[in-house]
Amino acid sequence: CTVVVHKRCHEEVVWKCPGSKTDAIDELQLEAAEQGLGRFNINMPHRFGVHSYKRPTFCDHCGSMLYGLINQGLQCSVCKLNVHKRCQRNVANNCGINAKQMALELAQLGLTGDKMSIRSKKKARPSAD
Repeated sequence: CTVVVHKRCHEEVVWKCPGSKTDAIDELQLEAAEQGLGRFNINMPHRFGVHSYKRPTFCDHCGSMLYGLINQGLQCSVCKLNVHKRCQRNVANNCGINAKQMALELAQLGLTGDKMSIRSKKKARPSAD
């Protein structure tokens, strides 16, 4: 997946990455996982339109600056997500979804965003005193 997130936040990514290099393999694994875990599917596409920015703006997908004088990138008319034209095909269909809130709810259920597996707690090692 090409989305840019903090290392500490990668487990909170709850959407499928459409531009993944392993889409074919992921599709097969996803079908099996959906049958076993009852995984939900978020499919709310963005409504992107060409936008000219008046101040420096960064791509919400890759993190790079949107450059140029006019028509620098695309902005979703619903959720105001800003992306490069080249990043549009890699953006997940999660328009209007509060990803942070969804990650918190999944955490309460004991699920993580990555692979939607049951979260395992790290066991504390006994100290050698």
